[in-house]
Amino acid sequence: ASVLPMLAQFSIHRKIEYIQFIDLDMLFSSGCFDDNRAIEEITERISECHQYKRSMAIFDLDSLVGVNDSESFSSMGVSTSFSIHNQRMWSYVIEQARKTE
Repeated sequence: ASVLPMLAQFSIHRKIEYIQFIDLDMLFSSGCFDDNRAIEEITERISECHQYKRSMAIFDLDSLVGVNDSESFSSMGVSTSFSIHNQRMWSYVIEQARKTE
């Protein structure tokens, strides 16, 4: 949650006209309970962003795709691994980010 004030300050500094925060709660409140409907909703929200000259879409990947990390300790040191639970949503979000100008 500490990153949100930083993003708000950034958006003020960059004169962002429209901010869209996309997370699992937003999808559930929009009635999106499966991947297909969630992708449709994200597409609509991204289209809204494109209506403005200066906009920003913020994705909460922890909630959308289930990014987890785990650490293990051994004689060789600490090892950290990451896992993604929803590969389809991950691929879609990355695709949307790459399309953005």
